[in-house]
Amino acid sequence: MCREELKEFIKINLLDSNGYFNGHTVKGRINWYKKNNFMEQYNIIVSLTSFLINTTIGERIYCIVNDIEQIKCPFCKNNLRFFGWINGYSKTCKEKQCKVKYENLLLSNGLTINQNRAQKRKISITTKLTPEGITIAQAIGRASRDTLRKTRGQDYFSNFAKESCEVLRNDIDEYGVNGLQRRARLSVENRRLDIVNGLNKLQRTSLKAAETMKNTILDNGLTIYENNAIKTQETLYKRAAEIGDDGFLKTKSKIYRYEDTNLIYQGSSEKCFLDFLKNINMLKKVQRGPTISYISIDNQRHLYFSDYIMFLKIFEVKSKYTYDRNGKVLDIRKINNLKFRATLEQGKELFIVWDAKFLYKPSLYDLQDITSDLYQSNKFIPLNNENFLNIFH
Repeated sequence: MCREELKEFIKINLLDSNGYFNGHTVKGRINWYKKNNFMEQYNIIVSLTSFLINTTIGERIYCIVNDIEQIKCPFCKNNLRFFGWINGYSKTCKEKQCKVKYENLLLSNGLTINQNRAQKRKISITTKLTPEGITIAQAIGRASRDTLRKTRGQDYFSNFAKESCEVLRNDIDEYGVNGLQRRARLSVENRRLDIVNGLNKLQRTSLKAAETMKNTILDNGLTIYENNAIKTQETLYKRAAEIGDDGFLKTKSKIYRYEDTNLIYQGSSEKCFLDFLKNINMLKKVQRGPTISYISIDNQRHLYFSDYIMFLKIFEVKSKYTYDRNGKVLDIRKINNLKFRATLEQGKELFIVWDAKFLYKPSLYDLQDITSDLYQSNKFIPLNNENFLNIFH
């Protein structure tokens, strides 16, 4: 068993939900490892931490998880003291001269011991997560706000917040920017710089919000995204009636619910496809399509909301106009092809329903060049009962 496999074993079997090892439980005793047939792992843990003498299994596990291979004082090579999983090892041994050297080292870096502790605590409370999935700092903030509400009432809390905002609003610098605006700009800049897997925090938040809107089902059977779209549509019709202009609606996207189902459609092609499924008694088998992440032509990650899925096969309803505006807009074709390619690269099976009349199954070979035109009528098969059911056989 390699070191990484041992770490994974420790994470799954020995650590608690906060990532700590509690030596006061049965897992701190050798009998527990014998009872659960984990003696091989136990012996490997002891072997990898042979530099530790007469210690607990908890300290040995701490060294493995944190890749510690020696516990010597950096000044005199005496052993360091172990304070447990939260605080770890001391910085120096108990000798006074070593502590003085460590203090001088901190001072040379512009920090006192107290400042160093404060800095470490700040990093700790802003990075470590509670079981609720928020940082310790956020948990402290929530507890403080709740205490204010309970002890002084909601009105006091609201007035305090208003006064704080008013102070910031009146704190205008030489450029005419007030405190609230400066704080907002700093927050946005910090989020732009917080990059994980090629995405900054603003982009990650947007993706998460879009995913939530797409996947959260309301009591009426619609997702938040679909429900908001239909409400917008109703508002548009009301507005058009008020101003007496039906042309007002022509530039707006229309989303409708199909009969008494939870399925939605945009445009006549999708409605015709759902009508076809209804006629062959397959309407109850179809569901809204999954959300697929893809990199678009702007090199940014976006979400592709596929149309429908049935028996793990995705069906995307397209016309030549929605595909590339009848060959006039190459960028729209590229975006559609990138969506299709991402779908196939994620191991999904895709069928394009052209004009609600034809079926076409693209391959990754067809999408090597994102400018390729997939609307090739010689490769289509008619959309009828026989051809459609053969897909699932």
